[in-house]
Amino acid sequence: NYFDWNLKMGAAGVAYKLLLGKQTYLNTTIAGTGTINHMDEKRFDDSMISRQNWLFTDNSSKIIVNTFLNHRFNKKLTLRTGLFYHTLYYKLDLNATINDDPATFQNYVKESGTAYYFEYYAQAKYDITSNLTLFAGINTMYLLLNKEYSVDPRISIRWQFKPTQSLSFGFGKHSQLEELKIYFININVNGNIEYPNKSLELSHSLQYVLGYDWLINEYLR
Repeated sequence: NYFDWNLKMGAAGVAYKLLLGKQTYLNTTIAGTGTINHMDEKRFDDSMISRQNWLFTDNSSKIIVNTFLNHRFNKKLTLRTGLFYHTLYYKLDLNATINDDPATFQNYVKESGTAYYFEYYAQAKYDITSNLTLFAGINTMYLLLNKEYSVDPRISIRWQFKPTQSLSFGFGKHSQLEELKIYFININVNGNIEYPNKSLELSHSLQYVLGYDWLINEYLR
């Protein structure tokens, strides 16, 4: 058998913070990432002839712009609201067999282009007492590719029962999109190319988190 996997990755970014007064600042980050992923596998068939089993090319990159405004209303209440803007570039050519049968080698995805999705969030921090803090917020996501969206509320509370120790509990809904290649898988139905995954909803999960934080010393948490 023959197997070759060539993977290259890179990332770069820049951040800027602008003070808008004693209580407010604006923070903006721009980052870019890229991946070149090529996978080639051949197998010997029953006649000992080398046949193609996998041939994957996934060249993708993305640009992310994140900007948020942080404002402290008073000693107890701080609000942060912001936006993520994702631009996804893709060039996909995915070919494989079914159950390693060389006669079934076929193309599943052959697409190139650009996709976009957005995230908007707002979160508040409120000091109920000197050692009890409430965090509450909401995160929304919208995928332009299939017009799917989510609205995810989240809340948590932290009890600083000692200067170096705290307990916290949080609950929230979280959503995510699939890898772009999943949406572009195609099948041939009576000579027509169809995309059964194009309308996939975002994946959702409900998460509960219980935390204990202990600052043992200045070098160890």
